[in-house]
Amino acid sequence: MKDDENYQKTVLSNKICIVTEKLTHVRSVTIGILINTGSRDEDETVNGISHFIEHMIFKGTKKRSARQIAADLDSIGGFFEAFTSREYVCLAIKVLDANLTKAVNILADILLNPKFDEPDIERERAVILEEIKMVQDSPDELIHDLLTNFIWQGNSLGRPISGSEKNVRSFQRPDLVDFFRNHLRANNMVIATAGNFEHEKIVSIFERHFGDTKISKSPENVPIPEFHAGIHVRPKELEQVHFCLAFKGLRQAHSLRYISYVYNTLLGGSMSSRLFQKIREQHGLVYSIFSYRTSYRDAGFFSIYAACNSSNVQKVIDLSLKNLDDLATKKVSKSELERVKSQLKGSLVLGLESTYNRMNALAKQEIYFQRYISLNETLQEVDKVTPAEVNEFGQSILSGSEPALVVIGPVNDKDFILPH
Repeated sequence: MKDDENYQKTVLSNKICIVTEKLTHVRSVTIGILINTGSRDEDETVNGISHFIEHMIFKGTKKRSARQIAADLDSIGGFFEAFTSREYVCLAIKVLDANLTKAVNILADILLNPKFDEPDIERERAVILEEIKMVQDSPDELIHDLLTNFIWQGNSLGRPISGSEKNVRSFQRPDLVDFFRNHLRANNMVIATAGNFEHEKIVSIFERHFGDTKISKSPENVPIPEFHAGIHVRPKELEQVHFCLAFKGLRQAHSLRYISYVYNTLLGGSMSSRLFQKIREQHGLVYSIFSYRTSYRDAGFFSIYAACNSSNVQKVIDLSLKNLDDLATKKVSKSELERVKSQLKGSLVLGLESTYNRMNALAKQEIYFQRYISLNETLQEVDKVTPAEVNEFGQSILSGSEPALVVIGPVNDKDFILPH
C-alpha cells in the first residue's frame, strides 16, 4: 500500500481540519491538536501568554483536578506532551490503539474546560519564571533566542516564546481567559492522528467534542520580518564563548527546501559533516559545532553554532566562513553527496517510525502546505539534489544577506571581524 493511501483528510462544518495516517503495523495511536497561534501572534505587552496558557491547561478542568488528569492518563498508559512554538501550540497524547476514545475524551476535556484557578496561576507563574532563569543560565540555549531576537528585531517573530519576566509577572486570570477564548477557534485548529485506527472513528469522536467550537475572525496579518545583519555581543563571565553565525534562509514551503536539507547535513548536520571534521577533529578548536536551518511560514535563517575558548573564536568564524565559501565554489564529489543523502534519508525514515513524529509531520504539512507529503516523495526529492544545486544554494546563502554574528561570553564586539 502506498503512503498516500493511508492518508485521509476531513474538514468539519466549522472548519476544523482533521488529518490522519493509518499505520496498521503498530499498536499505538498519537493524537495531536495544533492551535495555529504562537508567540509571533502576540502583542509585545502579552508576549509569553500562549506559553503560559499551555502550562495552565494541565492544571485542572471542571471535571478533573490536575492529579486526576495524571491518574487518568496513567490508567490508560498514556504519554502526554505539550509545547509552544513561535507559530502554534501543540497538545498530544500517545496511547495504545484500544484506548483511543478514552484518550480523546481526556484531551478534549483538558482543552475545552480549563479552570485557570488563581492558586494554580500563581504556582505556574513561579515555575515559568524559573524556566526563564534556567535558559538565562544556559548559554548554549540562550544564544539561539538572542540570535532570533537580533536578526528579527522589531518583529514579533524575534521575541522569546516564554516572554519576559515582566510580562509573566503581570498576567492575571482575565488576560489568560480572554486570550484563550479568542484563539481557541475551529478555523484555528488542526487535529492530526497517526497510528492504528479508523479515520471515520476519529472524525466521529472529534465532531462530538469539537463540533460546536466557534469560528473566529481571520487573524491579522503579521508583518514579514526583515533580516538584520551585524554583530551583537552579550558580555558574560563564562569559561567558553558561544556564538551563532547566521544568514537569511528559507520559509517553510520554499521550493529549494530539499536542497537546503542536503546542504545543511553536508555542512554541519552530523559528526561526519565538514564543520565537525575540519574544525573540531582536524584543528581541535571546539568541543561543539553544528549548523541548522530554521523556517517559518514567511521567513527563515541558516546558522552555525559553536562554543570555544575566547582566543579561538575568530579562527573558528574564519574557518566556518571558509567552509561556506568552499560549498559555494567547489564542486561536491559524487561519493560525498551520496553519503550525505543516505545519512539524511536514514534519519528521516527512522524518525518517522514514531507515531508521535508522524502526527507532528502531518500537522505541520497541513499548516504550511495544505497537503500531504509522503515519505516516498520526500526521499525522491532528496535523491534529485545534484552537486551543482548544492553549489548554487551555497552561493545564494552567501549572497542573500550579510551575516549576523551573535556572541555570549567574556568578549566585546570589537573582538570580531565579519566580511562585507
